Amino acid sequence: MCWARAWPAQAAISLFVVLQTFLSPLQGFLIDRVGPRPLPSVDASLMMASWALAVHADSLGLLYANYGVLGGLGSGIIYVGLVGLMVSWLSDQ
Repeated sequence: MCWARAWPAQAAISLFVVLQTFLSPLQGFLIDRVGPRPLPSVDASLMMASWALAVHADSLGLLYANYGVLGGLGSGIIYVGLVGLMVSWLSDQ
């Protein structure tokens, strides 16, 4: 496979990572406001929808929206929430 043909998929993954990273402060605020319990189910729903819609995407725009945006939001919520929760478990007492 030529690297030029792989670029669209790499761009979708890059969008996923960028949104997961840069929206973490907003997601941390949500976790503080709502709590860590309901958010994993929201994340699971977003991630499942992201993967299911990305499989059937017939254009790059849909792939970027489905996997990059929707998946990045969902992944960021679970990552920030669970890491923060684990840090509170492992803190010195």
